[in-house]
Amino acid sequence: MGSFGLGPVVPVAAVDGVADHPAEYSACVGPAAESAGFLDMRGSFAEAAVNCLAYYRITLGTSEEIFSPNDVIPRWQMALFLARAARPAGIFLPTVSDQGFTDLKPLRSDFRDAINQLSQLRIMKGTSDTTFAPYEAVTRKQMAVLLSNFLRRAPTGPGGTNLSAIRPDDDVFTDLSDVDVNTYRAIREIFEVGVTAGTSESTFSPEAPLSRAQMAVFVARMLAHTNARPAGLTVQITDDEVFKDSQLRLAISLRDPSLIPIEEQRVDVFAATDPARAFDENGACTNHVTPAVGGGACIIRIADPLTDSLGNLVVDVEVGSSRSLRIWVWTDKVGKRYDNETAAVVVLDITLRSDASAVEVSDDLPPTAQKVKYGDPVTFTFRMVDDDGHPVARSGVEFTVTVRESRDGGRSYERTVITKETGLDGESQVTFRFTDPSPSRGDVARLDFDLRSLDGFEIVDMTTIRLVKNDRTNRDPILEWADEHPEPTTLELTTTKEFLVASSDGAGAAATVRAELTDQYGGPVAREEVVFTSNDPNGVPAGVRRTTNSAGVASLNYQRDHAGRSIETITARFGDLTSRARQYWVAALSEGASGTGSVRVFDTDENTIVLGRANDAILIEYDDNDHYWIGTELVTLSRFEQNLTIGDALAYEIVRSDPSTVNTYTLTKR
Repeated sequence: MGSFGLGPVVPVAAVDGVADHPAEYSACVGPAAESAGFLDMRGSFAEAAVNCLAYYRITLGTSEEIFSPNDVIPRWQMALFLARAARPAGIFLPTVSDQGFTDLKPLRSDFRDAINQLSQLRIMKGTSDTTFAPYEAVTRKQMAVLLSNFLRRAPTGPGGTNLSAIRPDDDVFTDLSDVDVNTYRAIREIFEVGVTAGTSESTFSPEAPLSRAQMAVFVARMLAHTNARPAGLTVQITDDEVFKDSQLRLAISLRDPSLIPIEEQRVDVFAATDPARAFDENGACTNHVTPAVGGGACIIRIADPLTDSLGNLVVDVEVGSSRSLRIWVWTDKVGKRYDNETAAVVVLDITLRSDASAVEVSDDLPPTAQKVKYGDPVTFTFRMVDDDGHPVARSGVEFTVTVRESRDGGRSYERTVITKETGLDGESQVTFRFTDPSPSRGDVARLDFDLRSLDGFEIVDMTTIRLVKNDRTNRDPILEWADEHPEPTTLELTTTKEFLVASSDGAGAAATVRAELTDQYGGPVAREEVVFTSNDPNGVPAGVRRTTNSAGVASLNYQRDHAGRSIETITARFGDLTSRARQYWVAALSEGASGTGSVRVFDTDENTIVLGRANDAILIEYDDNDHYWIGTELVTLSRFEQNLTIGDALAYEIVRSDPSTVNTYTLTKR
C-alpha cells in the first residue's frame, strides 16, 4: 500500500484483524427494535437493521409490507436515506442551495433537496461539477466513503467513536489495490469501527453494487456511533457479564417525540436486590430500595444527575455481592415522587457474577469410564470459574501441568512440564492419546498429571476419575489406556423427577426410573436384564425385570396408586452390581401446618422445597410475599435461596397457600 503515499501507521490496538473501535451501544433499541412489518424481511440477516431504519423513517419500504432487500441502491436513493438519517444522528441539514447538478430534473423535489443538502455538507459529491448520476448504482467502496463522511460530521453519541481520533491498524482486505487513497482510508476506518466486516475475511469487493439489505445493515451500525436514539427514555449497558462488587455503566438517553435531545433533565436511578418488596400496595417505594446514583431514591432531586446538551447521561452504579439486582431509571420534574403504577420507567434486571477464583479441570471421558481404549484420545479442559462454578472469560492466566506418562505398564515413566495459558474465552486444552504397542492382550499405558496455578488460583478437579491431584504421595489416581475386552462395571439408577405428588385418583401417579449399565470404558452394555425392587409396597412391583437397550439403558414406568406421602427407595441389580435411587412422594401442606424437616430437594426456579422426616416427604411451595429467616435474622427471598443447602433444617408455619398470605420459614444451617 506504500504506492498511495501513506505515512507510517501508528497502531491503536493489536493488529489482529478485529475491529478495535466498535460502538458500545446501539441506536436500534427499544421501539427501534420492533418489527416494521415487512413480509420479505422475516428471518433475514438484515431484518433488525431494516426495522431500525423504518422506525427512524430513514426507509419507508417499496410498499407498506415490502422492503425489496435484494434491489440495488441507486445514488438518489442513498442520498435520500442519508438525508433522513441526518436529523436523528444530530447533523443539521442546511437550507437547500442548488449545487449545479443538471441531471436531477426528473426527480421529485424532496429527492433533489436531499442530494443538494448532502453535497453542501460534502457528504456526497457529484460525478462531475454538473452531474450527479442519480440512477447509477452505489458500489461498496462508494458506500464506505459516504458513511465515513457522514460520521465525520455527526456528533459522537455515547459509546461511539470519533473517526478523527483513530488510526486504522489492520490491512485485512487484499482486494483494495486499485482504490484511491481516500477510499482506502474510508474502508479501513469503517472496518475499525465495526460498520463493515467485508464480503469475506480477506475481501471487501469494492466494485460490487450495494443492495438495500446491505445498506440497512451498514447504516444501522453507523448510527450506533452517532447521537441517534429512540424517542423517550432509553438505557443501555455494555457488559455481557456483570461481576459482583464492581461498577456497572449505564448509558441513558432522552429524546422528545421528534427525536430531538432533551438536555438538562434530572434522572433518578435506584435499585433493589429483592424487587418483590420494593413497593408497597400503593406503588410507593419501600425501604428495600436504595439510591444507585445521586442523593436519594424514588424522588427527582436537585442532586440527581442531568442529561447533557446532546440529551445523554452516562452514570456508574456500584453493584454489591448479591446474586441479582434490579435497577429503575426514570425522569420527571424536580420534586416528583416515583409511583410504580404510573411512572414512565426503564427497568433493568442484572444477574451478577463472581470474578474468577479457580481453575476447573474437566475431561471428555464418559461419566462412568474407569479406563480408556487404546487409540482413543482424551482432551482435558482448563477453565476459569467463579465461586459458583460459572465460567469466566479471563485470559492470560498461567499454570503448569506436570505430566507423568508410562507406555510400558508402569515399568518406567517420562516426566514433562507444560506451561499453559488461558485464551480469550478463559480456557485452555491439552489432549493425550496412546496406541496399542502390540497385538497381544494385557498392554497398559498410564497417565498422571498435577496442576499448579502460577497466579495462585484454586484448582477444582472435575475430571472423571479425579486425576488432578497432588498429595505428594504415590497414591495419585492414574488414568489407564488398555486393550481389555469390555465388561459391565457400573450400574447407575436415576429417577426422571426427584419428587412427585402422591395420588390415588384414577390409576394414581406415574413415575419412571432409569438404570444405565456401562463397561470399564464408559460404553453402553446392551441386551442385559436388570432387576428392580422397592421398599414401598405401593411403588415399583417387586422383582420386575427390564432389558438394556443399545444405549445400555433399562427404563421402568410404573403407577403408584396411593395418596400417602413416602420416601421410596428403589434398587436396581445386575449380577454383583447394585444401585439405589430415592423417589419422593409428596403432598402440599394444609392450612395451619407447622413443623420442621430436613431439606432433601429444592428448585428455586419453581419455588419448591421437599423436606424429609423419617419416611415422610413434605412439599413446600413458597412465594415472594412470605417471610424468611436464617437463624434469628430476617432476610430477603434472594438471600434465603442463596443459603439453601441439602441437609439444612427448615421450620415452617403455613397460614394459607394463596400468594397473598404471609407464611414463615426459618432456615437453620447444618
